[in-house]
Amino acid sequence: MDNINFLDLIALTRIKPETSVEKFGSEINSSFFDSSNILGTLKQKGLIDFTVNFPEQNKIIITDIGKKLIDDANSKAETEFDLLDLEILKQLSVAKRHLTDLSSTLNIISSDLALRLYKLLKQNFISYTIHNANIELMLTESGFMKIKSSQQQAATEIKPEPIENTQLANNILNNTKNNSNNNSNKIYAEFEQKLQKTELINKKIILIAIIVIALIVVLFILFKINILNKI
Repeated sequence: MDNINFLDLIALTRIKPETSVEKFGSEINSSFFDSSNILGTLKQKGLIDFTVNFPEQNKIIITDIGKKLIDDANSKAETEFDLLDLEILKQLSVAKRHLTDLSSTLNIISSDLALRLYKLLKQNFISYTIHNANIELMLTESGFMKIKSSQQQAATEIKPEPIENTQLANNILNNTKNNSNNNSNKIYAEFEQKLQKTELINKKIILIAIIVIALIVVLFILFKINILNKI
């Protein structure tokens, strides 16, 4: 029954034991021609059958397949609201009011969409209108508030960070700090060694300078004494 759509399901639920073919149009707010087309579709899909009692009106009978579809829809209507239901409401909130638009956007088979829409209808999140075999979907106030509450919850919800990720981040941070400290200590030690080497070189240069100066002074004194002796 993958080819069942929401209009089929709604039309099927509008059929009462006393409903006749001739009066079915008033049940779905459609002309006799349009309602006959819908009944023909339901008959082709095996959901209904007709009884012919001439000259009385032709009665509509829901087949076992049709009854099972209604039972499945009522069972589905009792399930909890989920994310796909929310997505359908969101699509309806942006003017996706017709079945073809909604089905193509969500990309799910028509029978699943029909059961979902029936569920939302029973839970008072959507409503519909039928005119000339066309069905239009609308959000109810409850449906609109459901979207708003989900958006607010998503905006305020703070997801706790997994313990494993937190521990991993702490380990990485500690390792980074340790590496940074080790690098700093290493740089400081290298700098201190270079400074000590520089100081040692400076001391050697100063010592050599003193020795050179002392030699120059001694040579000068000796040269001066030698000159005086000659005089």
